[in-house]
Amino acid sequence: MAGDQSHELRKDSVGTLEVAALSFAGLAPTMAMALGTSFAAIQAGAAVPLAYLLGMIGSLALAYVIVVFTRRVAASPAPTGKKRVELTRR
Repeated sequence: MAGDQSHELRKDSVGTLEVAALSFAGLAPTMAMALGTSFAAIQAGAAVPLAYLLGMIGSLALAYVIVVFTRRVAASPAPTGKKRVELTRR
């Protein structure tokens, strides 16, 4: 068919610089988590375990809200989704 397009990557379409940039972009979240601990320890001192405990409680609270929301609304989007969902009581 004339409308079919190939979804394959062309040869030499991604150079060494692009590959390196993508590798560093994938590594950035891991480095942030690894280095974040030492920066938190510098700022919080002996209260680091308390800071991480409070962060964990906050993350679990957010996860609970997402779970409850997905149980109430069928096919609810991700928290960053662009769709508008009307909340209705069942």
